[in-house]
Formats: sequence, C-alpha cells, structure tokens
Amino acid sequence: MKRLFSGLVVFLFLLSFAVTYAYERNWKDEFDDICGKVQISETLSTEELKQLIKRAEKLLEELKKLNSPEKKVYIFRLKKCKSFFEYIIELRSQNEGA
Repeated sequence: MKRLFSGLVVFLFLLSFAVTYAYERNWKDEFDDICGKVQISETLSTEELKQLIKRAEKLLEELKKLNSPEKKVYIFRLKKCKSFFEYIIELRSQNEGA
C-alpha cells in the first residue's frame, strides 16, 4: 500500500510539471504569434489589427497572473507590440481623414 501511495505521489508530481510546461508553451506560442505579426502589420487589415489588440489584452491579463521571473519582460514586450498595432490603426485613420 505504501509503495502504491509513493508511486501515486511521484505520478502527480510529474503530472504537475507536464501541465505547467504545457500551459507555459501555450501562452508563449500565443505571444510569439501576436508579436510575430509586427513585421507584417502594415499589410494586415484594420480588423485583423483590432483582433490582435484584443488577443494581446487577453494575454496581458494571463501574464499578470503568472508567477514567473520573466513575466515583466514578456508584459513589456507585449505592450510594445499592442501599442504598435494601435499606432498603425491611428495612422490609417489620419490618412483617411486627410
């Protein structure tokens, strides 16, 4: 019985690492996808840029909940990406008004 309990504890311990790693990969993939679009942002439609801004806002909320030393770096970089998308939209609206 003690051996079964020990095995279960080890299994749960390893499972927690797997879940944490999967979650970390998930938000990092989302981060890479959002900020990876900065280089092609001028070719994206305004609606696509607005969707990226919404995704960035959602991811920012997730990042703020993290307990990671790299959290501040990713939050800073994501805010820069979001600001750039907003800047492109603002430029387009100014050009349409001119």
